[in-house]
Amino acid sequence: KKKIFTLYLSIFFSLYLIETFLNFYGKYDELNQIVDKYKLYEDRINTYNSLKEKLSKNVYFYIQNLASKKNLQKYPLSGIKNTHTIHCKENGYYSTYDSDRYGFNNPDEIWDISSHDVLLIGDSFVHGACVFREFTFAGNFRKISRQNKSIVNLGWSGSGPLQEYATLKEYFKRFNSKNVIWFFFENDFINLKDEIENNILIRYLEKNFDQDYFTKIENYEDMLKDIHKSELEKIHDYLRENKLFYSIKQNSFLTFFLFKKKKNLIFNFVKYKMHKEPKIENNIYNNFNLILKTSVSLTKKNGGNFYFVFLPSIKRYKNNYNIDEDYLKLKSIIKKQNINFIDVNEEIQKLVKDPVSLYSMKKNSHYSPKGYKIISDLVYKKIFNKNE
Repeated sequence: KKKIFTLYLSIFFSLYLIETFLNFYGKYDELNQIVDKYKLYEDRINTYNSLKEKLSKNVYFYIQNLASKKNLQKYPLSGIKNTHTIHCKENGYYSTYDSDRYGFNNPDEIWDISSHDVLLIGDSFVHGACVFREFTFAGNFRKISRQNKSIVNLGWSGSGPLQEYATLKEYFKRFNSKNVIWFFFENDFINLKDEIENNILIRYLEKNFDQDYFTKIENYEDMLKDIHKSELEKIHDYLRENKLFYSIKQNSFLTFFLFKKKKNLIFNFVKYKMHKEPKIENNIYNNFNLILKTSVSLTKKNGGNFYFVFLPSIKRYKNNYNIDEDYLKLKSIIKKQNINFIDVNEEIQKLVKDPVSLYSMKKNSHYSPKGYKIISDLVYKKIFNKNE
C-alpha cells in the first residue's frame, strides 16, 4: 500500500511540475488557446451550416476591419450587403442580423431618406456585439424615441478612430444627420496604430480624398465575398489540422491537470504582476487629436451636433482602477476641443453598484442586453432629454 501511495504521489507531483514548466515557458496558454480556438471555430461552422440550411437567403460571417492589411487597392468600411450576417457569441447565442443595402446593421428602409436625426459611430459596441439588433445602442434609441427619430448605425467591429472618420466622411458626402454620437472604447488608441499605417485609410486625412463608398458599394461585394471564402477555408483547415490534438485533449487523463481552467496560483500571480498594457506613443495621440478635430468640423459644417462618449473596459472594474494615462490624455484632448462629452466610466458608477454586471456573463468584453439598455438610456437622456 505504501508503494502504491508513493507511486500515485510521484505521478501527481510529476504532473504538477509539468504544468508549472508549461506555464512558465508559455506552452500552457498555447495549448489551451488551440483548444479554445478549435471549440470556437467548430461552433461557428456548425452555426453557419445550420443557418444556411434553415434560411432561404445568403448567410455570411461579418468581416472584421482590414486595417492591418497593407497595399490594398480599395478599403471596405462595412460588410456584405443584404445578407444574413453572423456576428458573435458572448451571451450564450450567436447574434445575427440582416445587413442593409450598404452592409451595416440597420433596417434597410432607413436609407430611403437622405437626412437622419441621429448617426451612431464606433467599433463593435456600436455595431451591436454580441446581441440582436433590438438590444443594440441604435435599437434601444429607436425604442426610447418610440420610433420618432431616424437613427443610423455605422458602427463596425474592430474599427478605430481613423476608419470611423473615413465612414463619417463617406456618409456626409451623400447623407446628413442632425446629431453625430461618436463612441470611443478603451482599445481604440491601439486600433489607430494599425490604421495610420494603412495605405488607404491614412489618405482620408487628405482634404479631397474619399472612395465614394456609398455610391460605389457594388464594387466591394466581390472583394468581401472572396475574403469570406478565404476565412472559411482557414477555419476548415484549422479544424482539420488540430482534430487529433483536440480529440486527445477531450479524452485524456491529463486533461484534469494540464487543461483545467484554474492554473496554479503562483503562476497566476506572477503573470498578473508582469502584464502591462501596450504603451501609446505620442504620434497616436497627435493623430487622434487631428482626426477628432476634423470629425467635429465636418459635422458642424453639415449643420450637425457632435457628441463624444467614452466606453470603459470591464478590466477597469475587475482590476480596480479608475484613472490611467490614456484616459487622462483622452479627457485632456476632449476638454481642449470643447466637445460635448459623456464619460460612461464616471456616470455608470453613480447608477449601478457593480459595473461588471453590465458585461455579458460578467466576464466578456461586450455588454449584455441589460448593459446596452442601461448605457443607451444614460446617453440618450444626457443628449436629448435636455434638448427636447
